[in-house]
Amino acid sequence: MNQSLGPPLAMMMGMACMLAGYLYQSFIPAQAVWTDEQAREYSQNSARLHTATYGKEHDHSKPHSHDAPNLKDEEYVAAKAAFEKSVQARDRALARLEWIKYGLIFTGVIIAGGGVGVVALEKMRSDDAPRPHKKSHKHHEEKKHQHH
Repeated sequence: MNQSLGPPLAMMMGMACMLAGYLYQSFIPAQAVWTDEQAREYSQNSARLHTATYGKEHDHSKPHSHDAPNLKDEEYVAAKAAFEKSVQARDRALARLEWIKYGLIFTGVIIAGGGVGVVALEKMRSDDAPRPHKKSHKHHEEKKHQHH
């Protein structure tokens, strides 16, 4: 049987890609998609919005009310816009993480599937190829008796 190393290697590479997709967060730092600066900005914008919404004197250690913010206040509008921008950046980073994960898994499935497909095609071709018939012992004996 004449088989190349390509299909088994493709299957192994595909399996490695799939495994990498499941484990990539263990070896790719979060900073690859969400920088420390973005995280700091997100925290600052969150605190700014909280202050603009509830005031500087807002103290969580004491009983307090959560009155509705003044939606027309310039500081509130600016803080809300900055925070929403940070939320969108965070959401894009989370989406990139998912794209990397499923991209690796899907790529692995395609590569491994290609290897399996090549092996299946080779098997089908070898099954369809004409083979020399082996004559059975009984058939050989019958031929011998016909000549005598």
